[in-house]
Amino acid sequence: MTRRPLADVNHVLRWASHEKLTHDPESGEIDGFQPTAFQVRPVDRGSLSTHWVEYFGGMRQEQIREAARDLGKRVKTDKTKGGAFAIGNVGKIKEEGLRQSNVEIEATLSGWSNNPAHTEVAGVPLDDLALQMLLATSSWSEFVCASDLLD
Repeated sequence: MTRRPLADVNHVLRWASHEKLTHDPESGEIDGFQPTAFQVRPVDRGSLSTHWVEYFGGMRQEQIREAARDLGKRVKTDKTKGGAFAIGNVGKIKEEGLRQSNVEIEATLSGWSNNPAHTEVAGVPLDDLALQMLLATSSWSEFVCASDLLD
């Protein structure tokens, strides 16, 4: 499949394990993400691995459910250990990269033949904790718990 940029109106989904989540101190419920959930590791070849939500048909909730199920088959997810899927708006992610750190972030469909919804979010600096914190609390603040989606 040919690589192409995703439009700003699109959304990408990313898996975050229990260790990369934040929890409400009173209820213990998941309330967001640690900045490390959006940290590009040296082994990531410069981009965050994500899934394109709008690749899947149906209404928004159906798209999210199908994207999460498909991604859940491809990464090590365990709904019993409390992980979650982060949902980010492409335009907002790009905007915050420019505003916070003056970097151009790009979301690109890289779908391989065995994973056509695979996308990459590139341009997030490896060591920019302030940008990672902003991504975690703003552009990726929507989430769904794995226990609510995975069979």
